[in-house]
Amino acid sequence: MSRVIKIVIGVILLGISAFYFLGSCLIIKDAGEDAVYHLSYYLQVEYLGSEALGEQIELNGDKKQAEEGYEFYKLEFQVENVSSRVFFSGLDYLISIDGEHYEDVRRVIAPENYNAAEASPEVFYSTVDPVLPGKAQMKLEYYAEVKKGMSRLSARYYPSWDEDEELLDIILK
Repeated sequence: MSRVIKIVIGVILLGISAFYFLGSCLIIKDAGEDAVYHLSYYLQVEYLGSEALGEQIELNGDKKQAEEGYEFYKLEFQVENVSSRVFFSGLDYLISIDGEHYEDVRRVIAPENYNAAEASPEVFYSTVDPVLPGKAQMKLEYYAEVKKGMSRLSARYYPSWDEDEELLDIILK
């Protein structure tokens, strides 16, 4: 009789252990799915340099003339998405370029074309361009109409949607 009782108690304990083990596995699986859902892109931007272009430029066959007292600069940046999540946004919102005073930068022309390594839009998000996939990088050229005599500007960007903005010092050449 005691042998039967021991077997029954063993089976009951084995069932309870299996129940807790499966419950733990489900909790771990759910936590992993939640972690993947909450991951965000993470960008690093580096200022590469500038080039003075004068009072008139031609972009994509369209001539642009600077206002009196202003000139154009080409500003180059290296953008890297160091996370594995895709960055979906417009390049005109990626980097904000401004001077110390409001009138220091009249306008900034964001790049229309970009060459990201292995950049390919996801089918579901094909209306949101441009795309910077995870673990990819690209060079961007912005064209800024800057007040003559300026030697420095600043650029701001957000590494991810939940991070504070980063500032870059732009020295004009």
